[in-house]
Amino acid sequence: MFNRGVFVTTILLFFVSNFITQAQYLNPGDGVRIAFFNITDKISGDYYIQQDGNLQLPYLGLISTLNRTYPAIEAEIVKKYDSLYVKPELTVQPLYKINILGEVKAPGYYYVTDGEK
Repeated sequence: MFNRGVFVTTILLFFVSNFITQAQYLNPGDGVRIAFFNITDKISGDYYIQQDGNLQLPYLGLISTLNRTYPAIEAEIVKKYDSLYVKPELTVQPLYKINILGEVKAPGYYYVTDGEK
């Protein structure tokens, strides 16, 4: 017997996984999730790329994401925070904005990280 819900979910997960695997660039509407582990400042969180391609981060200001790969953006964020704090322990993850459509329980826009493949 054909289970349509399982089929749709499987296809959806396949496309999301392929999208994230192939994505190297962040676009306006996408973002980054920054988590500090040894900093007491409350600056961990999700930050989103503005329509002009800039990313506004606490204490760093604007970082341009235009025509830059995610690894280059991540390296700049880590380097700049490293110059502000003594040996900061942080992670930076990309947040890809995706639109879930079709016969699903809750269609709409969602953010997924590279770890949610």
